[in-house]
Amino acid sequence: MIRKRISGSKAVLKNLHKEIARIKGATPAGLRLAAIIIKIESMKRTPVDTGDLRGSHYVAIDPSPRRTVAEVGVMQDYGIYVHENLSVNHPTGEAKFLEKAVGAKAREAAEAIRRTAKVRS
Repeated sequence: MIRKRISGSKAVLKNLHKEIARIKGATPAGLRLAAIIIKIESMKRTPVDTGDLRGSHYVAIDPSPRRTVAEVGVMQDYGIYVHENLSVNHPTGEAKFLEKAVGAKAREAAEAIRRTAKVRS
C-alpha cells in the first residue's frame, strides 16, 4: 500500500478543513460517510486496465482521542504512479483521480459531516 498526502489541491483541502472545523461533534460516522462519498467519486475517476486499482480503494477511520481522522486511498502499490502520471491519456478514468474526487465532492462531504453533527453558531 502506498500513501500520498494530497498537496496539489491546497485551497480545496484548506476550505474543507475549515468547514469541518466549524462542525461541532464531527462524529466518526459523519467522517466515514464523507470519506465514502470521496471514495466512490475516486473509483469512478480511476483509470481501468484490469479493474484491480479501482477495486482496491479503501476507507479507514482512526478515532484517536485528540481528533478523528478519515483516510481514503488505494491498496495497489502502483496506484501512486497511475495517480501522478499526467502524460498518459487513459481511455477510462484520469490521472489525479483521488485529488480530483476530493475537489469535486468537498462540499458534499462537508454536508454529510454536518448532517451527523451540530454546527457551531
